[in-house]
Amino acid sequence: MKQIKDPVCGMVVDPAKTKWKIVQEGKTHYFCSKNCFDTFTGKTAKEEKNVHQNCAFQVTGLHCASCVNKIETALKSSSGVEKANLNFATGKVTVSFDPRKTTKENLQKVVENSGYGVERLA
Repeated sequence: MKQIKDPVCGMVVDPAKTKWKIVQEGKTHYFCSKNCFDTFTGKTAKEEKNVHQNCAFQVTGLHCASCVNKIETALKSSSGVEKANLNFATGKVTVSFDPRKTTKENLQKVVENSGYGVERLA
């Protein structure tokens, strides 16, 4: 095994087995873990975890499970949406989204463009 050291922690890394590597200025750097890779590239776990926000609002005009499917599909197809769940019994939709890619107002427009009404929750 060729001795390659992780540039962050100095641990010996087997280039054939590691999942984390990056080529920078023509040189390949190998890492022992995702944490070392993220540290080297300037990413942090906190930044990645806190990207998504949640919002909820009331949907009106629901008649059946097909309505729920239509709205959830439209929301999930929207840029920046990670999850969308609509409860038919309560009419409440909860959406997890990336605020850098969309807004709560845009998500409500997606529902309205699907033919349903929207009421904000207090």
